[in-house]
Amino acid sequence: MAHIRPAKCPRCGSARVAAIIPNPPAAHSRLFEDLKARRAVLAKRAPTGNDPRWCCLKCRLEWGHPRGLSGSSASQNDLA
Repeated sequence: MAHIRPAKCPRCGSARVAAIIPNPPAAHSRLFEDLKARRAVLAKRAPTGNDPRWCCLKCRLEWGHPRGLSGSSASQNDLA
């Protein structure tokens, strides 16, 4: 299921939002392009099943938990 990238960060309003890739697939050219263009970032930890989907590249907020559990101050946008 594809997730629509939020237009801006719920904390600072920056449009510099990147998808978090929790468990990157094997080398894939599109993944490298997305990482280079800062449309995606690699997760900093092993996947838990309730990992955030989005990261603000300006203030570093992570949000969009799939089960709606708050791991950030952006709980109203947890299902983004």
